[in-house]
Amino acid sequence: MSLNADHTLSLAMALRDFFSAGCATEMADAVPALCAGRTLGEDEARELEYEFNRLFVGPQAVPAPPFASIYLEKEPQLMGRSTLEVREFYLGLGLAVPEGGVPDDFLPYELDAWARLFMVELGEESDEARQTLHEAREWLVQEHMARWLPAFLERAAQSSPSPLMADILKTLENWLHAAKENV
Repeated sequence: MSLNADHTLSLAMALRDFFSAGCATEMADAVPALCAGRTLGEDEARELEYEFNRLFVGPQAVPAPPFASIYLEKEPQLMGRSTLEVREFYLGLGLAVPEGGVPDDFLPYELDAWARLFMVELGEESDEARQTLHEAREWLVQEHMARWLPAFLERAAQSSPSPLMADILKTLENWLHAAKENV
């Protein structure tokens, strides 16, 4: 599936908002952009929040943690070598390193970095600067996200997601394919 650049950017930001949501209302706010204008009632939003926590947050062990290091390290762990690699990537580009105790390779942070790089790359006038940003975005998608997101998506899909969550996960998969095509 090929998405145009503006739509790919919009999806990245909506996916970022969904996966960083802290409550049912924030999740429900992101759903229309992810699922063709679908809106959720209060009960549906609470069910989505429950499922989101079951799959990605806890308090129980979660089947699909949204952190790259879980999928890229030999022994699944948070804050591994791959997390530090992403931190160095952010710092090398002058992006702020996320604060608050959440590892740097958290899916919403990576989606945000991709979106920021994409927006700045579009606005850069210098061919050299544009090339540097393009190469950074290429590394983030092709060498990093493409290595771990398929395993994340597979684990989430194997955990019996609801039809709505399955649609959101499919949107993330489609975004990844489009982002890879746009580099």
